[in-house]
Amino acid sequence: MKNLPFLKTFSFILLAVMVLLGSVLPAFAEAEHDPDALVWESEAETAGEVKATRTYLLQNATDSVITELYVYPSAGTEKGENLAGDGLVRGEQVYVTVTGYMLHTENETLYTVEFVADGQTYDHTTLHVEDLLNDKVIYLVGIDGVSSATPLSFSVSNLPDGDDSALVAEAIAPAPQEDTPETRGEVKATRTYTLRNAMEDTITELYVYPTGSENRGENLAGDGLEPGEPVRVTVTGYMLRTENETLYTVEYAVGKKLYGHRSLHVEDLLFDTPIYLVGTDGVTGATFVSFGNSNLQQD
Repeated sequence: MKNLPFLKTFSFILLAVMVLLGSVLPAFAEAEHDPDALVWESEAETAGEVKATRTYLLQNATDSVITELYVYPSAGTEKGENLAGDGLVRGEQVYVTVTGYMLHTENETLYTVEFVADGQTYDHTTLHVEDLLNDKVIYLVGIDGVSSATPLSFSVSNLPDGDDSALVAEAIAPAPQEDTPETRGEVKATRTYTLRNAMEDTITELYVYPTGSENRGENLAGDGLEPGEPVRVTVTGYMLRTENETLYTVEYAVGKKLYGHRSLHVEDLLFDTPIYLVGTDGVTGATFVSFGNSNLQQD
């Protein structure tokens, strides 16, 4: 019984430590998964009930000066303002705002991008209103370097950022989509994407799961996804623009605040394109993910 005072003292200290931890640990506890509490993107826009407005960045990736540039609804006849102004030199960029019903809605709006270089006119008539192109450069490539029949490229150009005078190899356009069982929607496809925390705060929870599923799966944030930190995720399903295309939800938490994006597709366009988790800061439109540039300093 000689150790009784010591045991009492030790028990008191242990109890105090447990109480102290109890006051701290809830800050790191999982955010309660309440779909009604999630901050979702504008459902009215994605459902096609109202028109959406998005801003795109066009860049001259030809060797010539673009003397005329118009972006207008494909169903219209008025081309509007010449966005090239006094001429758009190689590497020069211009912003354009489009308004209409979003991609994959019943009355989705198509825009035409028309430009003139060296007296030759190029046009692309199926530009959509969509989140995928937010903050993502659309390269005007003309004929040279173009795969398939499109004069635009939605992938990487070899023009260095900030160096408008650099004359380098032609911009690379995406290869035409192959006719395969995957692209026909006959079998499921598997793709791997990179998600990157583009906020100033640590992401404590991150889930990627089929939209509508109650099973969110593994917390991809682990012990916390720090600002700038990336994580890889693999998705499997029917590809974009197939009859039964599969949608995935990206859900993540910063502290007690939850964000959700419910329309991630299985597609090739996102290969080698980081998906930035931006929260509310720096968001164009109503999406909490960005498929283009973020303000984050790249590695």
